[in-house]
Amino acid sequence: MSRYLRRVGLFVLLQASILAILIVLLTPATYQSEIAAKSHLLATAPPPRVILVGGSNLSMGIDSPLLQEALGGRYTPVNMGLNAGLGLEFELNQALDGVRPGDVVVVSPEYETLWIPKMEYPSLWLTLIAQPSAWAHVPADRRIGALASFVSDNEPLAVAHFYATDGSYFLLGGGQGPYVKGGFNEFGDLTTAWNLPSQYVNAPVKVVGEPWLSVGLSESADTLRRFVSQCNAKGASVVYSYPPWAEGLFQMNQASVERTAQVLESKLPISFLNDPNSLAPGNFYNTPYHLRGEAVQARTRDLALGLRSYLGLET
Repeated sequence: MSRYLRRVGLFVLLQASILAILIVLLTPATYQSEIAAKSHLLATAPPPRVILVGGSNLSMGIDSPLLQEALGGRYTPVNMGLNAGLGLEFELNQALDGVRPGDVVVVSPEYETLWIPKMEYPSLWLTLIAQPSAWAHVPADRRIGALASFVSDNEPLAVAHFYATDGSYFLLGGGQGPYVKGGFNEFGDLTTAWNLPSQYVNAPVKVVGEPWLSVGLSESADTLRRFVSQCNAKGASVVYSYPPWAEGLFQMNQASVERTAQVLESKLPISFLNDPNSLAPGNFYNTPYHLRGEAVQARTRDLALGLRSYLGLET
């Protein structure tokens, strides 16, 4: 029996190795591949740092060189923003892994990430292809679902094949439009869409209602509160910055946005650098979070103003 089990184990290992090789061969360098560079940046950027944690609203919406200049060159920006599909807990776990004493962590997740705590497994698998060690950031209660998608759908290979042959999905694609691995600067900002014309189609929808809103918010607030405590234990501080949202969606979901601010600001023992805000559709590239043009610099200056006040820097 033991010989049979060894043979089965070797067979499974061989199949897994072949699958891993096929995934690497079939998958191009995608936007998600930047996960490895961002982890390296977090590990090596000189202190003190301003670490930006959230989804693609940050990767496309912050001008880190401008932020560094506005902070008098005293802090090194580290833009960890990548993809909201990875989920709030993944983003926070990744940041916490590299937080050091003296860091200031700016949390700025997309609203949907707070309202509907989940993980999109295609996003996860493309991320893991680029950085297998990122599995450590996957929340414990999401791991069974992720592995189930691997077993039932063979998702890593399917995702790799799809994006190698098509690559059209706006965020995960292999070299489509501005969403390319080489489009990031040294601070982790994706700069390639800043000067492109807007392609955003304003189609307001109500994202979520009760009771799901309260359930999701409560879970997210608890997750954030634990993160704040863990950062404080490491000698780092945490602040919050609401991301700009396209006007139509903001107005359609205004009650949920206001409820979000009420819950977070009553439960989190941190400073909030701004109020929930919206911008006209023309300020977005192709989603209601991806800023373009002068809106990137305007948001960065507003963030710098809030940070300067929080840090007690002279104006």
